Amino acid sequence: MTVRIGDRDKKILGLHRIDEAKLNALKAEPFLHVRKALPIAYAQMLSMGHVMGLEKMAQQRGQMQEKIPDIQAPFGDDDMISFG
Repeated sequence: MTVRIGDRDKKILGLHRIDEAKLNALKAEPFLHVRKALPIAYAQMLSMGHVMGLEKMAQQRGQMQEKIPDIQAPFGDDDMISFG
C-alpha cells in the first residue's frame, strides 16, 4: 500500500489487504475453510476507510512541523543567548 505524505509517496510495508471481489467469488468449499476468519476479513475491509484520514493527518503533521520555529537558533553554537 502506498500513501501520500507531503509531496512524496511512502510505501507501507507489512499490511495485508483482503480482495473483496475474490472473497465474494469463492465457491462453497473454499469459503467454508475461511469462514472462521470472516470477522477479521470484514474488520480489515472496514478499517481501510480510515486510511485516507490517517494519510491526511500525516500530511497535516508534516505541514505543522515545517512551521515550528527553530528554538535553538538564538543560542548559536556556544549555547549563549543572542538577542541582537
